[in-house]
Amino acid sequence: MKPPSFDYLAPTTVSEAVQALAVRHGARLLAGGQSLVPAMNLRLARPDCLIDINRITGLCQLEVKEGYLRMGARVTHHAVACSTLVAGVSPVIAKTAAGIAHDAIRRRGTVCGSLAHADPAAQWPLIAQLFAAQFDLQSVRGQRRVSVDGFFQGVYQTAIEPDEMLIQVGFQVSQPGERSSVRWFSRRHGDFMIGAVGMRLSLSSDGRIDTLAVVGGGFEPQPSELSMIFMPLRGHRPDREAFQVLIEQAAKLEYLADLRASAYYRRALLQRLLLQCFDDCGRAV
Repeated sequence: MKPPSFDYLAPTTVSEAVQALAVRHGARLLAGGQSLVPAMNLRLARPDCLIDINRITGLCQLEVKEGYLRMGARVTHHAVACSTLVAGVSPVIAKTAAGIAHDAIRRRGTVCGSLAHADPAAQWPLIAQLFAAQFDLQSVRGQRRVSVDGFFQGVYQTAIEPDEMLIQVGFQVSQPGERSSVRWFSRRHGDFMIGAVGMRLSLSSDGRIDTLAVVGGGFEPQPSELSMIFMPLRGHRPDREAFQVLIEQAAKLEYLADLRASAYYRRALLQRLLLQCFDDCGRAV
């Protein structure tokens, strides 16, 4: 299928792009287009104007600043996967980027584009929740920063207003000695994931759990913050049996059910992925 007709704009500055968004109320931003273009071809999305941001310089920055790994709106999955900077400060983020979809998609698809799309079956929303992401949004009204707790609002829903552009995302860098793991499952390599779990764990000097962050992805309309379930483990040495007992509380989630998996299947998958992440972090300690 082919998309409906649309106008095409190719601004060279962020200012021009947000000005276009302000006056073209049916416009959509185009970066990699790996989600938007297929949706247009299926007539699920019908923007009357595409604003192509690929000619805007300054949106490919990949840097560590103020304790955050910051990525501009044009940074691709491939760029993150191949970056020595990312591998040095947050290796699990580099590893996750390398496992997204297929090479052709990784080379065109962008991190910010995936986050703005907010598909529960994508890896980046989980990474954003796990690493306390900050989202920089810009419009003709100015710029604002939104924390991850207020960004995702449901399936394909975010805090981005129609006249705003996500110009940059920042992920909290891993702390010295921190262990992290992201595990997900899809039926075939490159398919959308059915569910995923991310974990960050750090120990005190005497080998007891100091911090433990746990997030699920693909199980609910937005990333599932599971850290509170495992709070009783803090102050104790890592114990797989104790962790497994607490997993049962995750059964209270409102699991998604779709053509890829039932709610019952996702519940069992979450339990398995949680144990895999805990084993990963335990072995690394």
